[in-house]
Amino acid sequence: MRVGIMMRDIEYRDAIAEMLSETGRDIFVEVAGNGGVDRESVILTDISPSDIDESSLIKLRRRTVFLSPLPVTSGEDKDLHILFKYSSISKILAEISAVHSEWSGDKGSLSLSTKVIAVISESDQMCSERCRALAAQILYIHGGSVIVIPLGYVNDHHRIMSDDTGAFRRLMYMIDEKKDYSSDCFTVTDSYGISYLMLPEGINPIAELDHRYLSNLINSVGKHFDTVILDVGTCFSKVNVQLINSSNDILFFGNGRRIGPLEGYIGKKQSERTRRIESSDAKDEAIAVDDFVRGIYRDGESAQT
Repeated sequence: MRVGIMMRDIEYRDAIAEMLSETGRDIFVEVAGNGGVDRESVILTDISPSDIDESSLIKLRRRTVFLSPLPVTSGEDKDLHILFKYSSISKILAEISAVHSEWSGDKGSLSLSTKVIAVISESDQMCSERCRALAAQILYIHGGSVIVIPLGYVNDHHRIMSDDTGAFRRLMYMIDEKKDYSSDCFTVTDSYGISYLMLPEGINPIAELDHRYLSNLINSVGKHFDTVILDVGTCFSKVNVQLINSSNDILFFGNGRRIGPLEGYIGKKQSERTRRIESSDAKDEAIAVDDFVRGIYRDGESAQT
């Protein structure tokens, strides 16, 4: 993806260009000179739409993200892509990706062989930590792309953004309308390469979805990632149990002090195929996770080969 930056604020321009270049994404950043920007580039600018003549604005608005010095209100022109200038880099990147996808028609590559892993634990906080460790190990051993999706009532995977309810609503709209989108538009990736949905901190909107919408979400997101990790924790709702049962693999962290036999929670058949990791020793647990990952993927197999 090519991004052309046209800025009046030179200091901000240099900072945003550096941050976009360091995101680890496949982005070519060009700083506009007298000749403008490449015709294939999405434009990122702090020039106000009101300062652009109408004919030029009509030509450019579909591929331009306008950065406003003031917070954007719901009354802004819906035909324009306007974002608060001091939003997080992840939010700016998501908006750029959305504009690029809509304007160019490039929906991103889709994976045809996604593995879904449901992770259960006796503690929600423990489960979120173990999901991140599992994701990191999968990336180390198997490669590919991994996303962690929280299914509990509280989002324990909040990442760098202040309020991303809008991004999640937009994603669900695209799914409901059966439209595809680049994953960059609704996910953020941490320094380990683990991806997460853009969700607000606190109450998790995913937990409010019924089975149809939640299944559609998992299936849609799965088209963009090689591995989907479902962070179930202790949230054994009927919807979540259905997802656990349909997952490729099930992993349980705990020692039985709080959660007894799993068949009382997810059924006998699914309990029998669940891998339990009960060790309280960090080294032994890491070895067990390593064995689990190597077991569900063929030894030596890489998603990048």
